Amino acid sequence: LKHEYNFFREIHDVPALTVDKKLTRSAQLWAEYLSTASGKICLHHSLYGGENIYFYYSSRNITPKELAQKAVTAFYEEIKFYDFRNPGMVWPAAHFTQMTWKSAEKMGIGVYTASVPPGETHGGCNIRSSENFPARFYFVVVHQWPHGNIMTSHHFARNVLRPKNPPKHLDFVWTGNTTSSDSGEAFSTTTAVPFTSESPASSSTSNASSMTTST
Repeated sequence: LKHEYNFFREIHDVPALTVDKKLTRSAQLWAEYLSTASGKICLHHSLYGGENIYFYYSSRNITPKELAQKAVTAFYEEIKFYDFRNPGMVWPAAHFTQMTWKSAEKMGIGVYTASVPPGETHGGCNIRSSENFPARFYFVVVHQWPHGNIMTSHHFARNVLRPKNPPKHLDFVWTGNTTSSDSGEAFSTTTAVPFTSESPASSSTSNASSMTTST
């Protein structure tokens, strides 16, 4: 996922992020926690500033590369909601602005996956398997430092840049093979807090669903 994340950062001419062990641990712990959460809330934040979350489930297994492509593409396609002529916080674009935030330096990636037996439902995300096939679910959590989405137009103007110097050839594309029986959804429930110097560092026989959230 680091490669895909930095691929889009390069398009916006901002520095690549390096993987940090502490951020990786915090992201992994939160991905594991989300997988066990029950109740009515599917995705919620760890209150760690600089967090993007992606959730996906399907009856077919997907490769780590496919999962990375799906998650990062879901984040980036929110560029359509952002107006570069009027910089500022736009909630529907929060994943995109977080991911391409110029001053970010480090990232941690957490991924958790497990199966739901046939005919059962799991957790607050209401993961449902079919009567005949288990469902496989995936939680992806990305932590960044310093975090983005600082709610002033000044910070957005400096850190969310127009696309520049896009590579001549994309080295990956959206690879989801969906049919009319598949469903997908992306949504944002976002919060953002100012950063200070003291801050820390789909198969044709079943449904596929995805969700995203950012802070």
